[in-house]
Amino acid sequence: MSQRNDVLAEILQQARATLEGNLDRVGAADWPRPIAEDGWTIRDVLAHLAYNQPSRAQLVRGILAGKGGAPADFDLDRFNARGVAKQQERSVAELRAILAAGHVDTLALLAGLTDADLDRKGNDPACGAVTVAEIFHLTAYHDLQHARQIRDALE
Repeated sequence: MSQRNDVLAEILQQARATLEGNLDRVGAADWPRPIAEDGWTIRDVLAHLAYNQPSRAQLVRGILAGKGGAPADFDLDRFNARGVAKQQERSVAELRAILAAGHVDTLALLAGLTDADLDRKGNDPACGAVTVAEIFHLTAYHDLQHARQIRDALE
């Protein structure tokens, strides 16, 4: 693993630690609390994260396989709404386990990448043309963004 991989792994780990710390603060009565910005509840955010996490590694694998990433007409809002809806029957413990497994997969994927892989470009559904390295940065940012929402909802 290169120094770039180490830096990206550390960024991902720090962001995930922040997210997990905030999730650990959520009590049973807090899961239905609304998140101010988008109308979701704290539980909806967890469901979104559990659904989204594996898709990030799939996106990178697709780019590395020459598939270019997300299609130009990808509807991110629809994907997110569908993901939350698909996770409604899962328990909080199941959602957290899926989220944790996705993080492990993301780190394992990152560990096997070369600098040339990190420089490959593809289409991210939210940001357009980015490098694989930027997708890992965006993944960390995504965790931090939702960690902040959870923190704010609890305060």
